[in-house]
Amino acid sequence: MSKYQSPPAGELDTPVRLEHRDLRKADDGSLKPQWSLFAELYVSIQPLGGREQWQAGAAGSEASHRIISHWIPGVTPKMRVVNGEQKLYLTSVVNPGQRCVSLELLASESEPSS
Repeated sequence: MSKYQSPPAGELDTPVRLEHRDLRKADDGSLKPQWSLFAELYVSIQPLGGREQWQAGAAGSEASHRIISHWIPGVTPKMRVVNGEQKLYLTSVVNPGQRCVSLELLASESEPSS
């Protein structure tokens, strides 16, 4: 049995929207950011404990949540996960074992400044 397996479907019980940010031309000619749908999927969202937040901070991330999903190509740290009214901005995207089976996303409730 492989060390890296797809997450069990029963654990991925939260429907979310994965969105990416586009720059759209406004009426005044300036570029304005706008969030657009990238994918709708089921995930597992877990708040990070104190120790995990400290480890994420030591790695240069402001992460407050871990999100597990099935593999989906094209996911980047410039995206966000929308769970109802909650918006989680990705800080890190990990493909465990480079197997393209699942994704581990670290995210923050704070929108990045850039």
